[in-house]
Amino acid sequence: MLDNFSGKFDYTTHVFDRGEICDLSDDYTLPDYMPAVGKVLSCTATAAQPTLYYGAGGAECAGGLRYSLLYESAEDGSLFCASLPGEYDVMLTPDRDSKSLSDSSDVSGLCDALLENVSARVTAPRRLTIRSKLRLRPALRAKNEFSPLVHGADISSNSVRKLGGNASCTVCASATAIPLICRDSISRAEAGLSADDDVRVISSHGEVMITQIQNTEVSADCRGEVSITLLLCREGEGERPRRIIRKLPFTATLTFDSPIPSGASQIGIRGYGVCPSVSHSFDGDSIALEAGILLSAEVASSAPITYIKDIYSKNADCETAHTELVLHSPVAAFNAHATFSAAHEPSSLGLDSGMKLCDVTAKILPDIEKELSANGKLTLAGKMRIFAIADNGGEFIPIEYDGDFRYSADISEAVGFDDPVISAVLTIGDVKGRIDAESILCDCEICAAVLIENKQKIAALSEANFTSSSFADESGASILVCYPAKDETLWDVAKKYRTDTTSIAQKNSLPSTCALDSPVTLSNIRFLII
Repeated sequence: MLDNFSGKFDYTTHVFDRGEICDLSDDYTLPDYMPAVGKVLSCTATAAQPTLYYGAGGAECAGGLRYSLLYESAEDGSLFCASLPGEYDVMLTPDRDSKSLSDSSDVSGLCDALLENVSARVTAPRRLTIRSKLRLRPALRAKNEFSPLVHGADISSNSVRKLGGNASCTVCASATAIPLICRDSISRAEAGLSADDDVRVISSHGEVMITQIQNTEVSADCRGEVSITLLLCREGEGERPRRIIRKLPFTATLTFDSPIPSGASQIGIRGYGVCPSVSHSFDGDSIALEAGILLSAEVASSAPITYIKDIYSKNADCETAHTELVLHSPVAAFNAHATFSAAHEPSSLGLDSGMKLCDVTAKILPDIEKELSANGKLTLAGKMRIFAIADNGGEFIPIEYDGDFRYSADISEAVGFDDPVISAVLTIGDVKGRIDAESILCDCEICAAVLIENKQKIAALSEANFTSSSFADESGASILVCYPAKDETLWDVAKKYRTDTTSIAQKNSLPSTCALDSPVTLSNIRFLII
């Protein structure tokens, strides 16, 4: 091997950047203290962010999930909710080869989980089967090492000429699945209850919104709130459920799995969270709340890469091979949130203006359109699905409909890229709904964690084979004149005649800063003295 040859460099590449869908099915038996199921009104689900385990064959994604079954009892039609736990375990196959998946410290990125098409089928008064589809949306990168092979131990390294190239790639530090407990209480007066009211909490659920996030070299500081929705009802004939919303603020410090590499230029940070569990209890004159949330964060940095484009020897033949590598370099990473309204005619859903919404939730549907225009305008567009329970005073009516959203932002730094790659994790941080004379209207606050990267390709030298045959000047002339072809570069000419680019540039009065591998350098040159 050549002693002074160094073409090795580290880079990161996307190994999981496609969605993975799998079917889930679980059987449940309700405990004896809960009434038998008369009519299922809705079944919604929340999946915790997956824990990733890496191996030679890919990555294993495992996590917990929770179904929320809202139903009427078979005895008297009262409203009840059953919180049913579950879990998932899915293997992901890499999109491309990577030698580093066995080392989790070399893998970074965000992966969120979404449960869709949730359905519950009652098989006995207290038994049911719940089926759903789990959609994993990973955007993970792995560290790789590129090391060219160079043969020709008898060749003098002093005669070797190398053409270098510069590029950049994304390097991310991640903090994933950081658990946090938020606690608060609601007094009876705040809930509009008297001290003598006998109250039953039917259901509770929470949504997370990160309002502020910033990072140091080793951690991310997050601020936000979890919006808790309680559905409660006074005991007694003729009493109907009512909804209470409480926002719990939180602060958290998330430690990165690995530090930000030295020499990398920080571009931005993004984060998101989910609330897989909410518990409640009566504590004297108040309702005690406890919400478990999971937070993830990712800081994107740009790391420089130096590689070798080409190589030749002044006194030996050389055969070369190249490998095309796809690199992603970060452009922007940030969090954003905006409120969108989803309206629908009540009559088309069997509702009238006198009804009330006693519960409402919403989910982002997975098919999201992502576009970055040439002038740096980012657009995220898609649909959100609304799940609600309407109460007409005599019966509960489940409703479901879709609404559109379209988020736009001007990203000044994301201008002039031909092939941008957009990763966006979208969640709903809060939802409010009402029915008026003309429509059922739900306001949904969408939270977006966005990473924009530029995809670029480089052709790096992968192998060079030098032989010992010496160069012979067959022309016998002391001065050589070359007439470069239209697309030839200064490097091409020097390689053809096995000389130095600096020597050709000096003999032909070319600028010392001219590009060696650009045809523009010789575009106005008729001939060159070698």
